[in-house]
Amino acid sequence: MSKDLYEHLRETEIIAQLTEEQYLQIPSALREEMTIKRIDMPNFRPLYEQDSEWKKRHEAVKKALQHRSERENEIRANFKTEK
Repeated sequence: MSKDLYEHLRETEIIAQLTEEQYLQIPSALREEMTIKRIDMPNFRPLYEQDSEWKKRHEAVKKALQHRSERENEIRANFKTEK
């Protein structure tokens, strides 16, 4: 395995849930290195669930994520057998 591939595999993505106060306690130099993928307001889920269009899209996303997860598992299994 090449060093570049090994370094790539060592990278880990951490998905966290923070309050705004907690986020602001992180030093600005570290915050600048972060990639914010989504900002959500707490307790909005019940409002989302009342919307029929949201429900339809949510179901589509769940199915797509399941298919993607299955494919990721296949890729990892194939990668292990290629070594």
